Amino acid sequence: MEGTITAERLREFTALLQKYKAGKASLERRVVAAENWWKLRNRFEERKQGLSDDGGFKSVSGWLHNVIVSKHADAMEAYPEPVILPREPDDAAQARLLSAVIPCILEQNRFEKTYDAAMWQKLKTGTAAYRVVWDGEKLGGLGDIAIERVDLLNLFWEPGLGDIQKSPFLFCTHLEDEKELEAQYPQLRGRLKSSPFTATRFLYDDAVSTEGKATVIEVYYKKRRPGGVVLHYCKYVGDTVLYATERDAGESAAGPAHPGEEALPAPPEERQEEGLYDHGRYPFVLDPLFPVEGSPCGYGFVDLCYNVQTAIDLMRTAFVKNTMVGATPRYFQRIDGSVNEAEFTDLSRPLVHVSGNLGEDSLRQIGFAGLPGAYLQVLDSSINELRETTGNTETATGTVNAGVTAASAIAALQEASGKGSRDATRASYLAFGEIVELCIELIRQFYSLPRQFRISGRLGEEVLGERCLRIIFDGTQTSSPVICDMVLECGAPVNILFADTKTIEGKMHGYTLIQLPENRELGDKMKKYLDLHGVQYLEEAYHV
Repeated sequence: MEGTITAERLREFTALLQKYKAGKASLERRVVAAENWWKLRNRFEERKQGLSDDGGFKSVSGWLHNVIVSKHADAMEAYPEPVILPREPDDAAQARLLSAVIPCILEQNRFEKTYDAAMWQKLKTGTAAYRVVWDGEKLGGLGDIAIERVDLLNLFWEPGLGDIQKSPFLFCTHLEDEKELEAQYPQLRGRLKSSPFTATRFLYDDAVSTEGKATVIEVYYKKRRPGGVVLHYCKYVGDTVLYATERDAGESAAGPAHPGEEALPAPPEERQEEGLYDHGRYPFVLDPLFPVEGSPCGYGFVDLCYNVQTAIDLMRTAFVKNTMVGATPRYFQRIDGSVNEAEFTDLSRPLVHVSGNLGEDSLRQIGFAGLPGAYLQVLDSSINELRETTGNTETATGTVNAGVTAASAIAALQEASGKGSRDATRASYLAFGEIVELCIELIRQFYSLPRQFRISGRLGEEVLGERCLRIIFDGTQTSSPVICDMVLECGAPVNILFADTKTIEGKMHGYTLIQLPENRELGDKMKKYLDLHGVQYLEEAYHV
């Protein structure tokens, strides 16, 4: 695959994509099954009808649904916020600026909404996926960073790898309207045809048509050059190149659209030597829930608890049917019996007519024996299994055993029950850290013109101020989160400019340099908080 991006090389790309997709088939089946189960399981129509496939009654419970909702609430309560710390004291100014600018970039991208949707996907199917790229069309052509959630079904890498960054090639596909593509890329006019590649799709509630849509394929690949790795990129439809960073000497960066035809116009910037991004990494971040060896993806709560939830519903269905049988008496009636069936089954009639003599065997109630209590114990055991497996215990959901009354005991139980959620949150924080790192690298590469950001705190107060406090930990304080408690108590954020602390035998040593809010009253309130709790500090002036 060396050289100019020709039509033949595009076919090689597509063949490799097909190979990657085949290796990913098991993962795709599991992801689609989990998502479809979630949609069909909890749709209103099924709950309303309460019918099984054979037309009989079917009980559909929401135990697994409650687990995922609860875990999602935990994730959003722990929504991450970037804090960039300097590696050296001389880096404090840059760290301060990045700590202020990165939240603005996240806000412009509505990242909280993206994170919310990604967490649903992570919990249900096992993996959340993000893309961090430079969008040259943002801000009226000035360009800016774009952070998006990626459909895992549209992402492809070499099978058997636990890290997508180690894949020789990485593909991302999506559908686009053919007319819009032709308007944006005139070289496509009259050349759009059915793509040999089709991505797996979810089962949508609405009828989704692919008519008039073309499959756009984006391929990222790495090449080693003196001095490091170069990330190259090619975007194409069928056998037509839309954009590419690699070319041979004397050719356009995009390469010829078709053999024998004139080359496409070169990109605005020459990227032959530099590649697409200076950081040399694939601009994708995966966040698995329960990791799987040999795969960058994990499995979710639907995979974990599908069988238990199914067993619970089967037992509930049996219990409900048994209850209905017991609540609706049935009778044996002789064929030659003399009972008026219409009157007998009409509960509004006080009298039921019979003809002839009514013998004891003419009409007899069918005996009914209720289910033993052991069956109910099995159901309760399955429910408890699901709750224990997922960590969604009564304590975790705010319900504490009646025998536990001490506040310290309740707090200890809640702390222990939240370990699973905190572990998943830490993994999401690691992924968030990668997203922030990619943002910083794109800032380094593309922020060549002056930009203005309005920086404000959560409560509308200006964050950037010149007053700083050097909080000193001399070993008299415990490892309690002093700064976090101060921020919560005062209702205003601070910027951490530098930190050099360590915990020795449960005591804090070192110092942390923080930047106070511009609002002087808030700053003074924070100082009073530190004074009240016996925390030493020095006030300093700090300028960018």
